[in-house]
Amino acid sequence: MEKTILEPLITLSKVTLMVFGFLVVFLYCFLLIESVEKKDDEKERSDLPFCPLGQNEHRKLEYNTLNENINVRSNLTMIAGTIFVSLSAIILAESAGVDGLVKLLMVSASLVLYALWLLCGYGTARKIDHICYARMRKIEESLGLEVHRYIKKNVEGKIWYGFRQHVWLIFFLVLLVVGILII
Repeated sequence: MEKTILEPLITLSKVTLMVFGFLVVFLYCFLLIESVEKKDDEKERSDLPFCPLGQNEHRKLEYNTLNENINVRSNLTMIAGTIFVSLSAIILAESAGVDGLVKLLMVSASLVLYALWLLCGYGTARKIDHICYARMRKIEESLGLEVHRYIKKNVEGKIWYGFRQHVWLIFFLVLLVVGILII
């Protein structure tokens, strides 16, 4: 009797999770990636005024500060991402041992929790990093350096780099598929 009552709810939940997954991917792709990669590079091209030789120390200080901020944010993002992936996977694994509405709630909570971190935590950190990198490339140009410009030139358009940049989204998609299969 209970299985018959839950069947429509399970089907509806799977469809809802698929729509939710599509919405998260859409927000990630079009609101975060598209706006970050094109606009920030274009904006920074004319943002750096001429700097007399004596003021190059100020540029170096700004460059080092931006670089340090990126490193700290990257470490924090890696730690938080690892925690959220693990937490979501643990909740999904635990949901396999329960039935009914509790399973639906656990799977949904797992995916919503990770999606919030992906969009709000990782997405905003990524956006700030792109702004910092664009500024650093402009400072490098003014100082005659090529550190980040060299890296960008050599990884841009590489398939492996695309996967590396979007590894947290790939984890979300894996969690989503597992969540749908568990229900």
